[in-house]
Amino acid sequence: MTADEYLQGTVAKYAVENGPASDGEREACALVRLISEWAGRDLVGFQLSGSYEKGTAVTLGTDVDILISVKKPGDAKETYLSLYQHCLEKHLPPETHGVAIRITSNGVKVHIIPWNLDRVEQEGSNGSHAGKSDHQHTLYHHRQERVIETDLSKHADFVRESDRADEIRAFKIWRERQQLEWPSFFLELTVIQALADADNPKSEALANNISTVLRYLTTDFLRLPVIDPANADNVVSDELTSKEKSVIARAARKSLAMGAWERVIW
Repeated sequence: MTADEYLQGTVAKYAVENGPASDGEREACALVRLISEWAGRDLVGFQLSGSYEKGTAVTLGTDVDILISVKKPGDAKETYLSLYQHCLEKHLPPETHGVAIRITSNGVKVHIIPWNLDRVEQEGSNGSHAGKSDHQHTLYHHRQERVIETDLSKHADFVRESDRADEIRAFKIWRERQQLEWPSFFLELTVIQALADADNPKSEALANNISTVLRYLTTDFLRLPVIDPANADNVVSDELTSKEKSVIARAARKSLAMGAWERVIW
């Protein structure tokens, strides 16, 4: 078995089932019914987002992102904290997770991302959103304690069009095996950035591409910013501190020295 065959088989082994019958979507839909109580008549709708939508999810670190659209008075922070409090009251122990609130249900991590349409319409009425995408999302980032504007639909398109799903899933497996803190979107953009100039775009060169990313993690990862493709003002690499990035770089250096793929990704 070649290195590429081994890695392709490992990535396939952790493929995530999609569709209404899958564990992830079933748990997400169950939580949506409970969240609807919080939104009430202010609920506009919801949609799956994140790794499920992009095709980059793996079973080792399965999570499902749900974008909840509401029309509530107040700003993005108030909406976020209101939903967090509702989860507490419903005995759904929430965790703050970037722009999402994470609920673990039957072993599945569901990331709930509240999006307040009311603020977008108010700003749009005075022209401040002129020239921006209809999908522009104004979200509250709890860790950074700030409101950010981005486009989650553009995120999904950018990742899908990169043709790096196998490499991304391989690094999500690697992240879980190494027990690293590395937000998924940051990871996805890093893999795409590391392979931007690669001569081997297809999965037949999976081993070579993964090696390229590992080398990138030991060098450029620590110094080059990773920018949100939907808003250049958002520096995605700021999600982690220099110390946290150094942990990833050390793990990559160790993996490069392993000498056998079975000891790096399994």
